[in-house]
Amino acid sequence: MCSDVSTVALSWREKIYWISSGDKLYKKGVLEEVEEINENVRLFKIKHEISADPGQYILIWAPGIGEAPFSISDLYEDVFELLIAKKGKVTGYLFERKPNDIIRFRGPYGRGFSIVKGRAMLIGGGYGAAPFPLLMRRLKEVGSRVDVFLGFKDRGSAIKLKILESMAEKIVITTEDGSMGVKGVITDVIPDSGYDLAYICGKERMAYEILRKIKIDAEVSLERIMRCGLGICGSCALNGFRVCVDGPVFRGKDLMISGEFGKFWRGMNGRKEPI
Repeated sequence: MCSDVSTVALSWREKIYWISSGDKLYKKGVLEEVEEINENVRLFKIKHEISADPGQYILIWAPGIGEAPFSISDLYEDVFELLIAKKGKVTGYLFERKPNDIIRFRGPYGRGFSIVKGRAMLIGGGYGAAPFPLLMRRLKEVGSRVDVFLGFKDRGSAIKLKILESMAEKIVITTEDGSMGVKGVITDVIPDSGYDLAYICGKERMAYEILRKIKIDAEVSLERIMRCGLGICGSCALNGFRVCVDGPVFRGKDLMISGEFGKFWRGMNGRKEPI
């Protein structure tokens, strides 16, 4: 997840302020380091101790702009990491921050990935790899064997993360133009069986096509517009689910019986729009 809900009305922030924790709504982290991953993606390392499951997210507040949700990429001791692509006003604000700047956030929120001992594959498209470092770490802690499949548009958009390279049994990369790894898309290279669980994160249409292909259990992290993070506003609704609290991680088989998954999502006005 790396949404940029930069047009969230401040009135929503004011409403959730009163039902949450008053002046303690936002935590204050200190930006320790920013690492450039590619031209459009950076890894933000923020000093603040949090506890989170892989796949959970936080909401970052950009003063005078709004909020946006981001998956927690990794955490250790008193630092957590966020892999962020620049794609809107909130991410634009973050890309202007410098070390020692204050980052205001709330969370973690949502339902994360299950940790299963066995053989697992991580499947990500673009910056969908964001939650995989922490997920990889937790899977290895229980003795799982993990293969990684990542799909990108081209070499320039590829995301290389050291923890995935050091801990994966195998990494397969695809690019649409063949400039790196295998030429094609991610569905061309993923096996349809041979694993205990598949973890999927990326564009919703990609996830839909993967679930149609594979014959194993899967969990999918969805990206939807999230205004409140508390299940109140309904902007992230998906066939009765509220992605912000019931997800963002869902079982693949639950999504595949949904009439909206992979076909529609809700825009800023709350109306269904074709994906």
